[in-house]
Amino acid sequence: MKRNLATLALAALLCLAAACSKDDTPRWQLPTEELTGKTLVVTLNGDRLERGSAQLALSAGSTATLALRGVVNGYASIEVPVALSRLADGGTGFAGSRALPAPALTRTDASAEGPATFDLEVEGRLAADGEEAPAQIGLTLRLTTEGSGGLTGEWPLSRTIYASADRTDAIADRAPLRLVWSAADPAAPNAGQLAKLGSVLGSRLLGEVLASVTLEADGNLTASYHPGLVTDRMRHPETGEWVSTREFMEQSGGTELFGDELSYWIFQALFSTTPTVDPYPRRWIASPRGLVTWYVADGRIYLLPDTERIVRQATGDDALAGSILALLRNLREMDDEALRTTIGELGESLGADLSGIEPALLREVLGWLDTGIPMRYEQQADGLKLYVDRTMAEPFMRAVLGFMPQLDRLFGELAAQKPMMGMIFYLLGFENFTALQGIWTDNTADFELALHFGGPAAEASRLAAPLPRPTDAGD
Repeated sequence: MKRNLATLALAALLCLAAACSKDDTPRWQLPTEELTGKTLVVTLNGDRLERGSAQLALSAGSTATLALRGVVNGYASIEVPVALSRLADGGTGFAGSRALPAPALTRTDASAEGPATFDLEVEGRLAADGEEAPAQIGLTLRLTTEGSGGLTGEWPLSRTIYASADRTDAIADRAPLRLVWSAADPAAPNAGQLAKLGSVLGSRLLGEVLASVTLEADGNLTASYHPGLVTDRMRHPETGEWVSTREFMEQSGGTELFGDELSYWIFQALFSTTPTVDPYPRRWIASPRGLVTWYVADGRIYLLPDTERIVRQATGDDALAGSILALLRNLREMDDEALRTTIGELGESLGADLSGIEPALLREVLGWLDTGIPMRYEQQADGLKLYVDRTMAEPFMRAVLGFMPQLDRLFGELAAQKPMMGMIFYLLGFENFTALQGIWTDNTADFELALHFGGPAAEASRLAAPLPRPTDAGD
C-alpha cells in the first residue's frame, strides 16, 4: 500500500512539473494570413510606406521568420529572423536584424549571397487578443562601410566652368557638367565644339536648378534644388548688377534678335565669359526623402529610383499613376518579339528611327528600376566625380542618335522663325545633327559625360525658398 502511495505521489509530482514547464513557455498566436493594407503599418527610417505585405511564421521556441514582400525598394522579398516577446500591454513584440547584399548583385532576391551593403533592423508589434489594431513594423536601414564607399555627406555642385576668366576656350577639369567627345581625326567633322558648348550650357543650366546633393547614411539621396530657370533677371555686362532681362533686351536691341527671354538667356549662357556658375539668388528647396536610394557596389555607385513613389508624386493622380506602373509591368513581361513591335510602333509615332534600340537594351534599362542606375565615380581631393564612359554610353548613344533626323526637322522649323538659330551649325562645325551618327561610329576617340561636386557651396545654397524679385519688393 505504501509503495502504491509513493508511486502515485511521484506521478503527481512529475505531472505538476510538466505542467509548470509548459506554462513557462509562451504560446505564440501569430496571424496565419498575410498582413497588408489596413492590417499593416510599416515605416522605413521613420517614413510611412503605403505598399507591400508582411507575414510571420513561427520557427522554434520564441523565434519566428518575418517575410517582407515589396516593402524595401530594390528587394522583392526579404526574410528576417526575429525574436518574439510578450509586451506589458498584452501585445506581441518582435525584433531582429540582417545584412542585405546590393540589389545590383542579387537582382532583387535578398536571399542571395553577396557582400553586405545595407544593415536592416526590424522592430514590431502585434495587437493583443481582442484589440482591433493593425500590425506595426518599424524598419531601420543603414549603409554598411562597404555600401557607402566613404561617400556619405553633402556634396555642393562644382561652380567653375572655364579654366580661368581669360581662358574661355578651355573647360575646367571639374566643370559642373563636363562632356568629353574627342576626335580620332581632328581634321574631319567632329564633336569637339559640341562637347565644349554642351559643357558650358549644361553647367549653367545645372547651376540654375541644383545647389547640392546629399548622400545620407541611411541610403537616401536628397538634393537642394530649384524647380526652374530664372530667365527674367540677368547681370548687367557693365555694372555687374542684377537687372530686368526684358528691359535690357529692349534697350540693347536683343528683343529683335532673340524675341524671348529664354532664347536670350541661352545665348548669354553660351557666350558669357563669367568663369563660374552664377545663378540669380533664389531659395533652394529640399527634395523629399524616399524617392532615390544610393549605394556603392562592385566599384560603381548606383542610384535606385523608387518608381512607384516618383510616379504617384509626379502625376498626383492615382488612376494615371496606376496606368503608368501597369505599362512598366507589361513591358517587363513582354518577349523580345513583342518588345521589337512596341519599339517600332513608338518610332513610327515619333517619326524617328529606333531600330538601334534592342530588346536587351530596354530590358537593361527596366532592370535599373529594380537595381539602380550605375555610374562610375572618383573621389578627388575635395570633390566627387560621377560619370559614364564610352563603353557605358555606347548602347544608349545608338538609340539617341536615331532621333537626329527628327531633331533636324524640328530645328529647321525653329530656325525659320528665329534666323539667329541658323548659326548653330557654323559654331558646331558639322552640317546637321544627323552627322553625329557618322561622327560617333567613325570619328570618336574618347567619350565621357561627368558631373562634378565639391568645393565651396553657392551663397544661395544656404537659403531655403524663393526670394522676392526686386520688383516684388517695390524696387
